[in-house]
Amino acid sequence: MYARERKAAQEYAEFIMQASGAKNMKELLAISGDEWMKLDEEKGIADECCYIVIDDDIIPADLDKAFHDAAKSGVQMIMGSNSDEWNYFKEDSNGDTEEEKFNSWVEDMDAMYNEAYENANEEGKAALQELIKYEESIVPEEYAGDKTVKEALAKSGFVSETWRYEILDFAESFADAGGDIRVYLWKVPSTRDDMYKSAVHAVEMAYVFNNLEDSIYAGEVDPGTAAKVQESWVSFARTGDPSVGGVKWESYNTDTRVTMVIEKDKWDCVSDPSNKARELLEKAYGDEPYHVW
Repeated sequence: MYARERKAAQEYAEFIMQASGAKNMKELLAISGDEWMKLDEEKGIADECCYIVIDDDIIPADLDKAFHDAAKSGVQMIMGSNSDEWNYFKEDSNGDTEEEKFNSWVEDMDAMYNEAYENANEEGKAALQELIKYEESIVPEEYAGDKTVKEALAKSGFVSETWRYEILDFAESFADAGGDIRVYLWKVPSTRDDMYKSAVHAVEMAYVFNNLEDSIYAGEVDPGTAAKVQESWVSFARTGDPSVGGVKWESYNTDTRVTMVIEKDKWDCVSDPSNKARELLEKAYGDEPYHVW
């Protein structure tokens, strides 16, 4: 997780005030959502906002120790990832047309892959090349016929798996510290064609929070799946057990890496469902995951 110290956070706050023209919090709150979107397009505000501020007051300086202490104290967690996280970011890429967005998306993924490749040793380089070939082999048939799209989706698969590897690294650390953490792999896809009908970043939010009309990520939300997801999450909040529909959601551990794979018509606890990609990334990074974002 990227973090800022107070000085850098203050500089960003000053940037926000200057970009928006606001003089105080009241004026900031008065800015509409549409105005913020326009400001982001003009000033790139959102590109710098996904950080926490390490102040050693609310957020401790040693986050690893804080999470380990939480694990030992009995704090429980649910965390997970979506099978095709990075496919969302085509629509979030720079450009006025679909072609411009696609090209920008591919350019950014090329930069991430090249940086990861250059920072790997020879074994790691070979593992990353094998991962790209593997991702190409699992591109859905609907998109595999277009060579350019197939290559792009394989690169997106690399970024998604690298992101997931970092998430699982945290889950392993929390579990090894004695914590109870439940991990999911979301496979319910978006229905949107521009997101390749895949389980993109944040697609599960509409399901978890019952935003059934919110199509920004999910497209059309399946009400039955949404009800089941909400039952599971509420059960976890109430009892510490997210098991639902007769399927036991087991705690994650480094021996079995048991993960709840969530599909529209099936929930199943599976041991190490991303094992192929995880093993290749383990060769490339070991216990020091590459940060893609």
